[in-house]
Amino acid sequence: MVCHIDLDNLSEINLDLGYTTGNTVLIELARRLTSVVRAEDTIGRVGGSELVVVVAVTDEQVVGPLLRRLQHTLDEAVIVGGQEIRVRSSLGVAVADDSESAEDVLARADRSTRVSRR
Repeated sequence: MVCHIDLDNLSEINLDLGYTTGNTVLIELARRLTSVVRAEDTIGRVGGSELVVVVAVTDEQVVGPLLRRLQHTLDEAVIVGGQEIRVRSSLGVAVADDSESAEDVLARADRSTRVSRR
């Protein structure tokens, strides 16, 4: 499973509060996301405001609960210098089949990213 995460207002955070604050927010979100997934799963940054989570799942029933945990983690405010910062995020997901390339699965997850939160 590939989960594409778009941090919808990261550029606003960078412009309004500075890139140091934006980087601190990214680092904290990465730490939090890492705590939600297993050690064998992968989290990466694929663009300025885009992250991916790659999870080897054999049972698609775990996808929904995992997505809810990821979204809950992203919804929590990040405190930087005593200031509460809320990141709006959109998630998309694609579960790979054996015939798809990694690029195709990532593109499909990106295309399914629709609903912005917060």
